[in-house]
Amino acid sequence: MKKIIAVLLILVMALSFAACGKSQAVKDAEAAISNIGEVSLDSGRAIANAEKLYSGLSEKDAKSVENYSVLTEAREKYNSLVYDAAIDNMGSYDYQKAISLLESIPSYKDAKDKLAEAEDGVFQSKCASYVFDFVKDSGFYNPSAVRVLDASYADENDAYSILLGVDGILYLRIQGTNKLGGTLTKEYAILIGGKEDGNAYSNEDSGQNYKDTDKVIDVPTINKMLQKYWIDYGLG
Repeated sequence: MKKIIAVLLILVMALSFAACGKSQAVKDAEAAISNIGEVSLDSGRAIANAEKLYSGLSEKDAKSVENYSVLTEAREKYNSLVYDAAIDNMGSYDYQKAISLLESIPSYKDAKDKLAEAEDGVFQSKCASYVFDFVKDSGFYNPSAVRVLDASYADENDAYSILLGVDGILYLRIQGTNKLGGTLTKEYAILIGGKEDGNAYSNEDSGQNYKDTDKVIDVPTINKMLQKYWIDYGLG
């Protein structure tokens, strides 16, 4: 029995000496890791702080951090939460928020590809807002029923964009209804940027027919955004 007690005392003393042997930097890193707690979307700063303290340790001290696995698991869970939140925001067309989230986890999964998708979503959203403003202010009968059939975008390097001094031109083929319930299809060119920002011309006015360009417009997404805008406007 005395031998067992003696062995236990030696183990306790050894553990005590081990704890006492840790540098203050190691203790600070371990404390920062412990302070992360339950991981949520609000844990980014705490995780980054713990990572900063850990990365500043010497190789010897880094090996002394007993809860390092907690930090790596927290980072992985946090990145996953951020990624999922970004995807949710893209689903609701809040592309700017999605970009902000994805930029905070550049090396996670396919975040770079999703970031490019979100940046393109900002462009699509911008186009949708121009279409919405044009339809809303142009006296269309039953404007919320207007749908885009085809769309393309010519950037600032397009000859006609240069001629007009605009950042780009959004070419549209849209379909609406008349008072008799029939359908009408018309083509328009909406100017983006410059002094004529937002101005729209029918193909008869501008002499420019609808044309395909290198910049792809996601028509189904544009129409879904338009539906959302009309709902927000009170006409959905």
